[in-house]
Amino acid sequence: MKVKELIDRLKALPAETQVLAKGYEDGFDGIIAVKEIAVAKKPAAADYSQTVS
Repeated sequence: MKVKELIDRLKALPAETQVLAKGYEDGFDGIIAVKEIAVAKKPAAADYSQTVS
């Protein structure tokens, strides 16, 4: 998915919507879909998130 298509799809969502991408450790995957889903955080789950700059 190219930036223009992603921006167009994101514009259809409320501005406060949290954006998440499925991931596992290292590596990169292209965005293949934009959809709203319900998410519940597991209280004891390890947090492997990091800030990318």
